[in-house]
Amino acid sequence: NLLLALFEKVTDVNFDARTVRPPSGNSFMQHCSKFVHLEFDCMFNVDLLHHIAKKSANTLESLRILLYPYQMIRSLVVDDMDKPVVYPRLKKLDFTSSSIHMLESIIKIDKSVSLFPVLRYLKWESEYAFEDDALFRGNSDTLEYLDIRLGPDLMDVLERHRVFSTSRHPRLCYIKICKGFDTTRSNSDYELCLRHFVNSLSPATRFLSISYSWPYRDVSDAIFANANSKHIQVLCLDTIVLTFLETLNL
Repeated sequence: NLLLALFEKVTDVNFDARTVRPPSGNSFMQHCSKFVHLEFDCMFNVDLLHHIAKKSANTLESLRILLYPYQMIRSLVVDDMDKPVVYPRLKKLDFTSSSIHMLESIIKIDKSVSLFPVLRYLKWESEYAFEDDALFRGNSDTLEYLDIRLGPDLMDVLERHRVFSTSRHPRLCYIKICKGFDTTRSNSDYELCLRHFVNSLSPATRFLSISYSWPYRDVSDAIFANANSKHIQVLCLDTIVLTFLETLNL
């Protein structure tokens, strides 16, 4: 009882299956509902992860999940009654998938619901799991840092919902994009999506990185043609790094 009372005061926890034995059954860890920062590494008891994260949904400010099947996202954002789980205080979401397989069914969230309404930092190294722009909905005035893997589903969402139009995310200042694991879309499809993306760069953008060896001529031309590119301080195209303030006179 004393140990449980002490543990209930803990706000920051890193669960790592490489160094910690996953608790099971009615472990005292399942009683905790006020975590602020959570990290789960390398397949640490998926069921327990779901339980702890959702129980702390109202208090979580930072959630990092490394090397998990991305199918598990559904159980983090949808409860047993098929209702959305909202994380009203979550500012940082870092999800890296261990799988490149597609979901059997895409996650559908009511358009009136914002899962992450105050999100500032988003790293999404996984296939996109949602039917629409649910991951970006409601955080237009807060999102500042974006690091994404651009797969075919996310490409479609970006284009259909104009997720990164200048007016929608005016505070987005750090952008990093890499190519997803996809053999169904051509380089020209990716390049067209990237051109649309850079055409809507916000004046707040200070760092832009595009990697995974795409053909860049048209993309780089679009970047330089955008009047807002003069605000960028660092541009990375694979291994090429240009510091605008030092090398360009825009």
